[in-house]
Amino acid sequence: MSSQSKANAPRLGELESDLLHHLWQVDEATAKTAHEAIGQARGVSLNTIQSTLDRLYRKGLLARRKVSRAFQYSSAVTRSSLLAALVSDSARRFGGDTASTMSALVDAAEALDDQALDALQQLIEARRSERQH
Repeated sequence: MSSQSKANAPRLGELESDLLHHLWQVDEATAKTAHEAIGQARGVSLNTIQSTLDRLYRKGLLARRKVSRAFQYSSAVTRSSLLAALVSDSARRFGGDTASTMSALVDAAEALDDQALDALQQLIEARRSERQH
């Protein structure tokens, strides 16, 4: 996501989030296949799935292409870029000072196991290295 979209992270409902998760798993889906995977179990109509996919497309989170008479949807953002945008937006909306943001990240990291903390440390070191080059 661009730096502008990070400042204005989209608000997502539960169905929107579920559809994004589904598309990250399957790469592409039509409204019909997404309805079969997500909508039926939730008791949601095909029209609701179609509307929700269109809303995600208008928010810039999905790409679509016409195949025959149906749209084939795919994610236009990675999971990590969307998460980064949501975290940045939350930090901005709730004060945004560096100390509070870092404290919140450390608090969130407490829930991680040692392997995840090691991976986080490697990511931080990689970002530092990228900045220096």
